Amino acid sequence: MRVRGLSGEVNKVFVADKATLEFAHLLQPTEGVMVLDLKHLSDDIGTEVSGIVGFTTLRFLDIKLDYRDGLVFMEYKGPKWMVR
Repeated sequence: MRVRGLSGEVNKVFVADKATLEFAHLLQPTEGVMVLDLKHLSDDIGTEVSGIVGFTTLRFLDIKLDYRDGLVFMEYKGPKWMVR
């Protein structure tokens, strides 16, 4: 698989045939998950970036941002079988 972005092309990209993502107590079975090294991104911003979560994961969450205190609140609003 070839992946390009604003910063150029990614050298090593792996694809997991099947995986279950767990995020904020949400379990999401998925296929074709793309995995790539985000170390350069972590180094650039000075904190570890473990991954990037897309719309297919976030669509079941009500997300509230508290800018004053720097907090993110997530409440699950999707199918009950996806909750752990």
